[in-house]
Amino acid sequence: YDDDYFQTTQRKKHYLNIEAGTFYTLGWQTAAGTDGKGLNGFGGLNYGRYLSQRSDISVGLQFYQVNHITQPFFNQVKTSYDFGSVTGGSTIISKSLYYLALPLRFSYAFNNAGRLSAGVNAAYLFRSDNNLQSYTVLDNMRTVTGESSDNFIYNDQRAVNLSLTAAYRINVQKRLALNAEFMYGLTDVFANNRT
Repeated sequence: YDDDYFQTTQRKKHYLNIEAGTFYTLGWQTAAGTDGKGLNGFGGLNYGRYLSQRSDISVGLQFYQVNHITQPFFNQVKTSYDFGSVTGGSTIISKSLYYLALPLRFSYAFNNAGRLSAGVNAAYLFRSDNNLQSYTVLDNMRTVTGESSDNFIYNDQRAVNLSLTAAYRINVQKRLALNAEFMYGLTDVFANNRT
């Protein structure tokens, strides 16, 4: 007999996948209303190990950003009195926040096409696109006296963003799948909104 014809197949023990897509954030409440609401992008690489034919555990490295931020997380106001009063202040608005995340997921396959997963996502803030503005208020007229931008991370921005995840994945082809994931944030993006 032919040895090649009667070879046994081994069950897969590991997998590696690449993911990319968009996600929609519902935003968060500030004194001026909801902020950070909108569509954002992400991408990542995941390594997984099968625990059985139907279940696996995976860990990955993911990049995502949060845009659509319009409210300042820092607003400092000073009033000086000298032949009347002049109010001046400065604000910092983070236009975009960039995170590196480590998603940890446990998945269970109901059938060959569908898989349900749950996990935790720990993200680290490594960059922030900020807009700094200084202003004066005289006779109820606000005048911008200086404006600049930077990429620093300030004390009022949370360095770690933790969230719980739940997802459903459906296989479209052998090497292509669509994934719908819900994330619930456990930590605030900003430590204190002083607005």
